[in-house]
Amino acid sequence: MLVILTYNLLITLAFIIYIPVIIWKMVSQGKYRSQFWQRFGYIKKQEGTKTTNAPVIWIHAVSVGETIAISSVAAELKKKHPHSTLVFTTVTDTGQQVARKVITNADLFSYLPVDLPRAVRRFVRRIRPDILVLTESEFWPNLIRITKEEGGQVILANGRISDSSYKKYTYLGPIWQQTLANIDYFAMQSEQDVKRIINLGADPQKVTNSGNTKFDQLSASATPELSQQLYQDFSLNQSDLIWGAGSTHPGEEEQLLVVYSQLQKESPTLLLILAPRHIDRAGDIIKLFADKGIETVCRTTLNNRNPREHRVIILDTIGELSTVYLIADLVFVGGSLVPWGGHNILEPAAVGKPTLFGPHMFNFVDITRLMLDAKAVIQVQNHEELTVQIRGLLADSDKRKELGQRAKETVQKNQGASQRVAEIVGFYLHR
Repeated sequence: MLVILTYNLLITLAFIIYIPVIIWKMVSQGKYRSQFWQRFGYIKKQEGTKTTNAPVIWIHAVSVGETIAISSVAAELKKKHPHSTLVFTTVTDTGQQVARKVITNADLFSYLPVDLPRAVRRFVRRIRPDILVLTESEFWPNLIRITKEEGGQVILANGRISDSSYKKYTYLGPIWQQTLANIDYFAMQSEQDVKRIINLGADPQKVTNSGNTKFDQLSASATPELSQQLYQDFSLNQSDLIWGAGSTHPGEEEQLLVVYSQLQKESPTLLLILAPRHIDRAGDIIKLFADKGIETVCRTTLNNRNPREHRVIILDTIGELSTVYLIADLVFVGGSLVPWGGHNILEPAAVGKPTLFGPHMFNFVDITRLMLDAKAVIQVQNHEELTVQIRGLLADSDKRKELGQRAKETVQKNQGASQRVAEIVGFYLHR
C-alpha cells in the first residue's frame, strides 16, 4: 500500500507541475482541447457502457508506430471474436489520427487517461474491459493495477525492453515488481526481450517469444492498383526515379539536403519525397531546401501542379508514408543519421524496396541485426557513405531489384506474430 501511495503522490505532483504547460499548449497551439476530458477518463455513456455479454477487448498503443504494429492483432481479434467490443486508446494526437485510419473495426476510440487513480478507474468502470492489451513497453502502474482490481486481465503484446529502459526499470524497485505481478502474460518481440523481462522480475512461466508484429504489416495491401493510384495522386510516371526519405528529424534533413544536391546533379530526373517525423516541421524544411535553391512543394498543396518543377515533395500528411514507399525506387529511413534510435525499416522492406539507414538504430536492435544478417538492407555510417550507396543503387536497377526482393522475402519468413498474439489474448479472454 505504501508503494502505491508513494507512486500516486509522485505522479500527482508531476501532473500539477505540468498543468501550466497543458494550458499554454491549449491556448497557443490548440492542443488537448478536443480530448481534454478523455484524459481524465470521461467518455460518453452510450460509447462506453457495456450493455451486452459480449467481451470487451481494450487495446492500447502509445503512438503511430505502435498503433500500426498492433493493427494486425486488432484485425485478428475481431475476426476471431466478431461479437466483441473493441476499444482502442493512444497517448499522442498522431497516434489517434492513424488509429482511426488503420484500426477499421474498433467500436470506440479514445485517449488514454492520465495514470491518476480516479481518472483510470473512471475510464475502466465505463468500458468494463475483459482484457487489456498493452503494446511494447506501456507499463502504467495504476492502469494495470486498477484494470485487475475491476476484474480485467492484462496482456503485454509485442513487448519490448530497450537498452535505456532496461537500465531504468532496474531502479524502480517495489512499484515495478508489483506492476509486473499484475500482468497476466508477456508476449515479447525477441529472445533478448524475453531474457530482459525475466531478469527484471517477470514470472518465466508467463513469458514467451511471440515474434514481432511489425513483420505482419503492409505487404498485403501492396497492390498494382494502389501503386497506380499513387502515381496519379502525385502526378508522377512509373518511369520517374523516386527516392523516399521517411521519418526524418532535425539535423538529418540538412544531411539529406547535401546528399540530394549532389545526386541530383548526377541524376537530374531524381525526385525526392521527404516525410518528416513531425509534419508541423514541413515549413522549416521547405525553407531549408529553398535557401539552397531547391524548390519544394507540400503534398497537401500538390493538387495538379507538376512536381518536376520542384523535384522535392514534402509529405505533410498523416498515415500516408507506408503507401508512398510503394512508388519509391529506394528508401532511406530516418531517425538514424542522428542519435534518435531509428524508425521502422520493415515498412519499405515488406514491399520490396531497397532500404538504407544510418548508424543510430538502438530502438530497433533485433530487427536491424536480423535484416543485416540476411543482407537485405544497407546501413551507412554518415551522409557521405549514404551518397555513395544511393549513387550505386541509382546506377544499377538489377541491384535495386535484388536487394528489395531479399528484403521482402526476409520479412515474409518472419511473419505470423499477430496471429500468435491473438491466440494468446483469446486464451486469456475465455479463461
